Amino acid sequence: RKELLRIVKYIIRQESTFSKLTSYHLKAAFLSYKDSLGSDGEWHNDKLAERFLEFLKFLHGRLVEKLLPHYWIPELNLLDEILDETLKNMEGRMAKLLADETEMGKVLN
Repeated sequence: RKELLRIVKYIIRQESTFSKLTSYHLKAAFLSYKDSLGSDGEWHNDKLAERFLEFLKFLHGRLVEKLLPHYWIPELNLLDEILDETLKNMEGRMAKLLADETEMGKVLN
């Protein structure tokens, strides 16, 4: 789990488009994602690539909805203080990364 979060943090730091997403945003999204898997969610190392893509899709969904609830205070939206235009740019960039393996490869290398 830590490895997945570490990889996502690396990608976010490599892309200036995501500069408004803090480590706290990512941790809150990760905790929500983890909860969404339920008890059936496997975390073996051989599932890292699958979980990585699932988490990026989950994060993309939060950007599309412009809603990332605080983990312990769900009525607090962590994305409220980010401008709509910035959220739209982040959503578009995330969509491009998810759709294009070449783009994803550039960021990961």
